[in-house]
Amino acid sequence: MPGNLAAAAPSTVLPNALCTAFTKSMEYFCLQNTYLDGSNQRSTDVDSPRRTWKLTRRLTPTLLEALAAFYFERDGPAQAFWYYDPFEPATGQAIGSNYDSTGASAQGQYIVRFEGNWKPAYGIGRSNAGLELVEID
Repeated sequence: MPGNLAAAAPSTVLPNALCTAFTKSMEYFCLQNTYLDGSNQRSTDVDSPRRTWKLTRRLTPTLLEALAAFYFERDGPAQAFWYYDPFEPATGQAIGSNYDSTGASAQGQYIVRFEGNWKPAYGIGRSNAGLELVEID
């Protein structure tokens, strides 16, 4: 019988130039029952949403190469790392000012991992990798 899983212990931070290429979405999981009369009953299954960040910006060859290097250094989805959401700075601060390359700052910081496999789609001048970041609790 397997033992308990250890908590994720990231040691690296996603490079700042790549942080703005991702767009956040939040999803609440809920339980839902639909009855024969058409009524339904819903209740939340969790207290906080599951956050994901999808790669939505098409990347230059340099940024795509940097993302590929970072992805393969982590063995794809196998290792967790820190991600700083540039749109969650401290009150009154500029967007992106919360980034900390050491991982010491907690402002806008999330422990995440890659979701999905590396599958780049190349275009003229810009490309996409079809990746997503998933928050780890």
